[in-house]
Amino acid sequence: ERRIRDRAERWRAHKQSYMEQIVTEDASVRRISCADSIYNVRSMTRDFQRMGDRLWSRFLTKSASDQLWAYDALARALLERAPSSVLAAELRRAVDELDRLVRAQPSS
Repeated sequence: ERRIRDRAERWRAHKQSYMEQIVTEDASVRRISCADSIYNVRSMTRDFQRMGDRLWSRFLTKSASDQLWAYDALARALLERAPSSVLAAELRRAVDELDRLVRAQPSS
C-alpha cells in the first residue's frame, strides 16, 4: 500500500486488504466491524438526505461510487463468510438503501 503514490489508489488497496483480512477474523471481530460499518452507512444515508452530493467531499476519493463499492464489498464478504449473520444482512440492507438514494438523485 505504501508504495502506491496515488492516494485514491492507496485507499482502494487498503480497503481491499481490510476486506480480505476481516473475513478471516473471529466472529466477535467481524461483528464489531459489521456494526461499525452499519453505523457509518446509516450516517452517510442520513447525511446524504440532508446534503446530497456535497457529502462526498468529506471523503478522500470524493466519490459516492467508491464509498458504495467499499461497503458493498464488505457486506458481500461478510455474508459469504457467515450467510446467517443478522448483522451482515443488516449491513447489506443499509448499503442497498444508500445505493438506491444515490441512484435516485438527479445528476447535477
